Amino acid sequence: MVPHSNNSNSQYASIIERNIEALLAQRKDEESKKTKEESTADRITRFTGSMLFVYIHLGLFSLWIIWNLNFLGRPFLCCTGYVCFRGSHILIHFCFDQPKQNGCSGGEKS
Repeated sequence: MVPHSNNSNSQYASIIERNIEALLAQRKDEESKKTKEESTADRITRFTGSMLFVYIHLGLFSLWIIWNLNFLGRPFLCCTGYVCFRGSHILIHFCFDQPKQNGCSGGEKS
């Protein structure tokens, strides 16, 4: 194996730095071109994908289950319906966000 000289290492470092700057500029350009709806959808997706969102739901479902165990004859009927609704809601978010993850938008034709 041939050792690299400091000159070639600094050359690679400058190339990598230039590429990072180009990617950041491209991302900034794409962010500035987003519509209000796209920006709102990105914020919602970012929040619903966060651990804070998971902790809030864990707390709310735990309190709901504890409360329903004491007061209702069939405590999980409403809970089951709500969980199904939330599941479909999260699935919709996933399906809308998936094309972005793959690097294409929903409006483009292949």
